[in-house]
Amino acid sequence: MGRWVYSRYYGNGFKELLDFTISVAVLGLALSLRYWITKMYSYALASFISIGLGFLLHELAHRYTARRFGAISRYRAWYPGLALSILLAIATRGSIIFAAPGAVEIYLVWYTPRIEALISLAGPSTNIALALTCILVNSIFPSNSLQPYIDVVAYVNSILAFFNLLPIPPLDGYKALRGYIMGWIPLFAISLILIIYR
Repeated sequence: MGRWVYSRYYGNGFKELLDFTISVAVLGLALSLRYWITKMYSYALASFISIGLGFLLHELAHRYTARRFGAISRYRAWYPGLALSILLAIATRGSIIFAAPGAVEIYLVWYTPRIEALISLAGPSTNIALALTCILVNSIFPSNSLQPYIDVVAYVNSILAFFNLLPIPPLDGYKALRGYIMGWIPLFAISLILIIYR
């Protein structure tokens, strides 16, 4: 394996950390901007944290799963997409959202459709798990003061899971449907139920 491959997919941990930090900050701000503008600060903060956490765990799940299969992987921000996200959010006061912050790049010699599907499903699965955990917490403690904000976390992660599981290239759902349809069906169904009943 050449030095270029190692450097691109595995080396320079600081660059990956910087990419993650900037992506989380920009995406969180873009998708919560309408709450900041309308001075709904508590919901703005809850949205920012929910989006940032959901996105970060989603991408880390892809990266971790890829490495479990022996792949070399790292997150790489797409700065043109990040710039467009924040500019569009500012121009429309948060009414129109464009989210294409970046992705985990993967290098694996034996990269079969099944492995690609399992790696792809890891991200939305994490969002579903986080959403269900939040719903469970609010069900057990229905009168807690954080209930509205926990609901925001659940809703945001339900949206992230559903959107990413859509069978449209280059989304996770397309790769999963192509390589492991029996894994995609239940997860897509759960994400759809979460959206409908939120």
